[in-house]
Amino acid sequence: MRIGNWKLEIGNLITLVVGINLVVISMPVYAQDEYTGITSANFLKLDVGARQAAMAGAFVGVADDVNTINYNPAGLVQAGTISLTAMHNQWLQSIKYEYLGYAQRMWWDGVIGGSLAYLHMGDIPGSRFSPGGGYEKADDFTAYDACLTFSYAQPWSDGLSIGANFKIIYEKIEKENASTIAFDLGAFYKTPIDNLSFGLCLQNLGSGLKFIKEKSDLPMNLKGGVSAKLLDERLLIALDANKPIDNKINGRLGFEYWLIDTFAIRAGYRTDVDIGSGFSGGIGLKLMNYQIDYGFAPYDELGDTHRISLRMDFLPE
Repeated sequence: MRIGNWKLEIGNLITLVVGINLVVISMPVYAQDEYTGITSANFLKLDVGARQAAMAGAFVGVADDVNTINYNPAGLVQAGTISLTAMHNQWLQSIKYEYLGYAQRMWWDGVIGGSLAYLHMGDIPGSRFSPGGGYEKADDFTAYDACLTFSYAQPWSDGLSIGANFKIIYEKIEKENASTIAFDLGAFYKTPIDNLSFGLCLQNLGSGLKFIKEKSDLPMNLKGGVSAKLLDERLLIALDANKPIDNKINGRLGFEYWLIDTFAIRAGYRTDVDIGSGFSGGIGLKLMNYQIDYGFAPYDELGDTHRISLRMDFLPE
């Protein structure tokens, strides 16, 4: 790469970083004791993809499969001609989380994508005020959350790509429901140094959800990270930092190692958990264009979470 082009890439990246940080500076500021419970649609914080969850969600600077829709849409430029994914997440208690994702490379080198996330649970026991005081049993009810995402990514210049998500978010609790729209803005940069890349994403820009008369902000988050591949690209190391609107800065560290060409082990650690150790792990099995992944994370007395996902990548000929 010529020196002039390299300087142009750095200049483009700095412009994107500064621009996104200016948006974050304008976010509402809360004292630490006001962080908890100030946002809605918190299912958007859950990691998508068993591979990514096993690596503690450290993926914004990796962004190399279709699940990057949820972490950094700019990384979709690394997808194959067509990529598909499906995930089932057995979350805490009786909560389950389903996810479908799709990406397709277009003839002008842009990549379009989309995903559907659906969090649901079993029946919740109902109660109501009793005329004689106290509470009495009422009909059981249920609740669910859903998010439909449309994505686009475009190479910007050598090594640098940009991307965006448009989200339609819907939540329902008993007979009440709320909906809104949101956006993600991302950038991904492959440096002139082999196997070293950076990512940046501002997530969940939107007006929030309103139930009856109560309105809560969406879980806006600035995510930045770096990744490197070592040992003939068998070892992947990823490090992310997050600044959510409703919490302090937290970090995530993830590892992936391919023992053989078809089998990988993964581990991760995150600093933003109050229950559990913050550690996670998993495995991956690859066969031709197909990959199946498993991710595990313990949460002490709340139980363990298990994710399994299937991915299909059809690469350019």
